[in-house]
Amino acid sequence: MIFSRDSKTGLVSAEIKEKDQTIRYECSFRICPNPTCECGIVTIDFIHMHHEEAKEGFPLTHTVDIDVMDGGLVCDKEKNPPPENRSFEDRLLKQMEKEDFDFLFQIYFKHKNSITKKAKPSEIDALFDYQAIEVGGFKTAYHEILPYADILSLDLDGQTLRIIDQYCLKPGCPCTSATLSFLKEGNEDSREASIIGTVEADYKKKQWGEIYDDFSIIPFTTIQAAVNRQFPGLWKELRKRHRHLRKIYLHCSNRHFTAGGQRRRVAGKKIGRNDPCPCGSGKKYKKCCMEK
Repeated sequence: MIFSRDSKTGLVSAEIKEKDQTIRYECSFRICPNPTCECGIVTIDFIHMHHEEAKEGFPLTHTVDIDVMDGGLVCDKEKNPPPENRSFEDRLLKQMEKEDFDFLFQIYFKHKNSITKKAKPSEIDALFDYQAIEVGGFKTAYHEILPYADILSLDLDGQTLRIIDQYCLKPGCPCTSATLSFLKEGNEDSREASIIGTVEADYKKKQWGEIYDDFSIIPFTTIQAAVNRQFPGLWKELRKRHRHLRKIYLHCSNRHFTAGGQRRRVAGKKIGRNDPCPCGSGKKYKKCCMEK
């Protein structure tokens, strides 16, 4: 592994073999400030820590773009880096190990997570399916809009269960529930998560609602007990995330889904009075969102 972090100062350095020498560089990082962007690019400035060696033909600084998602260099055809920089990039990539890419990904995610927490709803320009939300009543997953937000998870006998939380964003809908899907992380070979089950959670009433899957792999009672032990603040967190997502949606819909200050009319299948409300509340349409 070429990257390391000083436990006292927090500074990151890299040791890279160049010919018959090992050169040490101080590293600084630049990452896209858009909380919704999933480019996965980390720009690293490698600054030579022994400037006197530059007289022997070693450049003081190299700048490299790393794709931490795909595990490779970012090639920009419009840029024409000098030969010494291309040579440095080749040596860097050959010497980087999986642990190095994991290390850079942690830096990338931590930065994205930080700006996600600091960004105001009005500053976030996200993509929503307005037609599906306002006509079809489809719910939106929190991480679909904010991919670098805090991850909700449980530990179950050493196995991590991720919680995917989805919310109704239809304007005026009074529902106070979240649809929670519990996912079991896959192993390193498959890297695919399997859905354990899905359930409704009313954060206002602090009650579990309809169970959509049978939770045959892990009984829901076992998961419920784990939530009570490990995540006593779940109801409060769901309320917070629902409100935050609604505010983001409001700003984005006003920006992209309105004309002349009036919400555009969207066409869709007519909902019957006694049909289930598309907001996902579980109530009949006439007793929920029909008058909204």
